[in-house]
Amino acid sequence: MIFLKNIALTCLLLFLAISVTATEKPNVIIFYVDDLGWQDVQLNELDNPCPYETPNLIKLAKSGMNITQGYSPAPTCSPSRAGIITGQHPAKIGMTHVDLGVLKKTPKDQPVVAPYLQAPLDLNLLTLADAMKANGYKTGHSGKWHVGLDAASYGFEVVNQERGIHRGMDDRTKGFATAKDKK
Repeated sequence: MIFLKNIALTCLLLFLAISVTATEKPNVIIFYVDDLGWQDVQLNELDNPCPYETPNLIKLAKSGMNITQGYSPAPTCSPSRAGIITGQHPAKIGMTHVDLGVLKKTPKDQPVVAPYLQAPLDLNLLTLADAMKANGYKTGHSGKWHVGLDAASYGFEVVNQERGIHRGMDDRTKGFATAKDKK
């Protein structure tokens, strides 16, 4: 908890320092990708060969800032996204598991029931979109949302959730959801 508060304070101070020294507000882009390890892109030049070629990500990082030390607030998608979006620990806001409103049957030999999402992310929570808009930024979200409702409901102005988990695929081992997509 103290660690997350320290990260939030550091980010706030960094944001304020950049805001004061820059004549123009910097663009802020967060890439939050499921199952992508820190060594899986060429950005940090750790392994050769790298599993993925990411020349545009390298160009983007060279023209801006690459933060190399950060931690996900949770090991699964919904809680970690909720933590990043609100700046709060997933347990504090009731987002501790992926299954939205579905209480799975627990085997009799299992003494504990896995936690689950009882409802979508609370609409009254301050979000990253709210904080950025209050500081004059335009906000957007593209891709997998997975914390209930949609990104527009939580303050994001531009929303594109047509891709990723929402599109689905028949067999994840044979192609991608967008493989035959003309977009």
